[in-house]
Amino acid sequence: MPIPSKKEILAKKNPAPTRPWAPCNTMHIPHHMKDPGYDYRWCENIAKNIRAKLVEGWQIDDKLSKMFTPDVPTDYAKSLTSAIEVAGMIVMKLPKSLAKQRKEFYASKTEDNASQINRSFKESSKRDAPSGVVFGQGATIGR
Repeated sequence: MPIPSKKEILAKKNPAPTRPWAPCNTMHIPHHMKDPGYDYRWCENIAKNIRAKLVEGWQIDDKLSKMFTPDVPTDYAKSLTSAIEVAGMIVMKLPKSLAKQRKEFYASKTEDNASQINRSFKESSKRDAPSGVVFGQGATIGR
């Protein structure tokens, strides 16, 4: 029987990975546990935050909370009356129709903010520019 090479020995001790590397995500909710009609999110369990989420249409997912077993040490996870809390966070869900409206709202708000920043920048550039220099219409130096 031939003696295995060092490379063969190391290959047996350190098998090739079966999937690409990814950072650890202990807060991941597996797809098979989600209702496809909802978007899910971990939310910080602070009364003011949860109250605001409930007003926006988010729901505490009691069913998922009961099925979900946290993949974190027990000192970081504790059970509440009907929801599971992991590291100060609870699972909430939002119907897809409301999630779409929410996404559109924040996309519009982001676009408005970007436009306002651009206008403000152009106005301050004109105001602060040396005399005879005009921005946005081709540079004109001297008059």
